[in-house]
Amino acid sequence: MEENGDTSLLEALYRALNEVVNLSEGEIYSYDSDSDVDPFMEKGAIWSFSFFFYNRKLKRVMSFCFCCVR
Repeated sequence: MEENGDTSLLEALYRALNEVVNLSEGEIYSYDSDSDVDPFMEKGAIWSFSFFFYNRKLKRVMSFCFCCVR
């Protein structure tokens, strides 16, 4: 993992997600779609991951998707 200053990309991402939805108090769901009919999948994508973070107490839902495109 590449370092960005004193923080890795993964650590920075975790920190940002935690600030928004407080991961320890929420629920995390993954979404596995059929790429042929998924309206969120980019054309030419080799793979993708989609996650939904939900915190009932804060009344927040966050969607996080990333993919590899040719």
